[in-house]
Amino acid sequence: MLLDVQAERAELVDGLCFQGHTASKKFLTNLYDLPNDFPSRGALRWVSHTRFDQWRHARRGGASAGLGTSASRRDEFFKTSPQQRRSIMKLELEGLLIVALLTVSLPARQFGQANNPLKVATLHWYAASQVTSFGVGSHPSGLVFDGANMWVINEYDITITKIRASDGFNLGTFPLGAATGSYGCFDGANVWVTGGNAAGIISKIRASDGALLGSFPVGSEGQACAFDGASIWVAVNESNRVVKLRPADGALLGTFPVGTGPVGLAFDGSHIWVANNGSNTVMKIRTSDGSVLGTFAVGTAPYQLAFDGAHLWVPNSGSNNVTEVRVSDGAILGTFSVGTSPVGVAFDGSAVWVSNTQSNNVTKLRASDGTVLGTFPTGIYPYFVAFDGADIWTANWGSNTASKL
Repeated sequence: MLLDVQAERAELVDGLCFQGHTASKKFLTNLYDLPNDFPSRGALRWVSHTRFDQWRHARRGGASAGLGTSASRRDEFFKTSPQQRRSIMKLELEGLLIVALLTVSLPARQFGQANNPLKVATLHWYAASQVTSFGVGSHPSGLVFDGANMWVINEYDITITKIRASDGFNLGTFPLGAATGSYGCFDGANVWVTGGNAAGIISKIRASDGALLGSFPVGSEGQACAFDGASIWVAVNESNRVVKLRPADGALLGTFPVGTGPVGLAFDGSHIWVANNGSNTVMKIRTSDGSVLGTFAVGTAPYQLAFDGAHLWVPNSGSNNVTEVRVSDGAILGTFSVGTSPVGVAFDGSAVWVSNTQSNNVTKLRASDGTVLGTFPTGIYPYFVAFDGADIWTANWGSNTASKL
């Protein structure tokens, strides 16, 4: 009987462990619903050489293989039913398998710097994870995160693709109506898309199901949008102004002049900031009435904007650098070199990420001092960049993909 029990244990180890490294889901399923037939012995040797050595020894008439050396313990074990014995061994194997899984699943530690425990807890103590790309529509440009999903604006298809941020699963592609798309923003319930449309239309998409709720005129080609907690703001590039809309019905609440060629917008919690691509400036605007509170020179051809809680980050597509602006007074705190033709920018809580369209990569800078922490490849012509709370995304205009870093 002892040999039968050991054979049964060996089969369990084979069936549960041998496939664990390449088919963890299957072996976890087997762990709780064991089949009658298992693969031949030759199990994953990282789990337990000793178990099989003991089993082979027992087959040759040696001592027991792990059930204990006490005769009374063996007697108690053999008095149980076959089903009970199988349950006991399953519990024993669970401990082995958990240890084995944790061992093989831990990434290699990067040496040379102290690990931040909070970063370790979220598996982000490394510089960046390997890039994963997902196919989307034709010439994706804009990105909008809604708290759970990443929305990718496909400029040439006049569609928007909804991707579950956690695993990249494609949840659907939806029409944008009259608005071609390059730029987007989220109001807490809906995604707004504008850009690349001479007719000057912005479309409102319900985030829950992708339904088109309406398309609203903004006058001429919209180049960016932002939500200030109460209103939608659109940068109207060709007419050098910004417009303010009511989210409920798209009604026009105001039109305000800005610099030449506005293409970027950001909200700092109190004010709207505008990047004027043609006049190499950023403007600070009071949200209540659209008054300009300041105009500040940056680099050449500023584009998208990102706010880090105290400063504004401005990629300058014509001078291959990014400018840090203090929002309280518009002071320039630094200008930092990045890749070629930087356009998109996002803040992840500690670092600033800039998409370099002509370099096909993104640059990561430490927000505290602008130090370059790394440069990472993306798809072709990464346009805009966004942060989903865990990972950085880029819309790769030239390769029809969205990359997750």
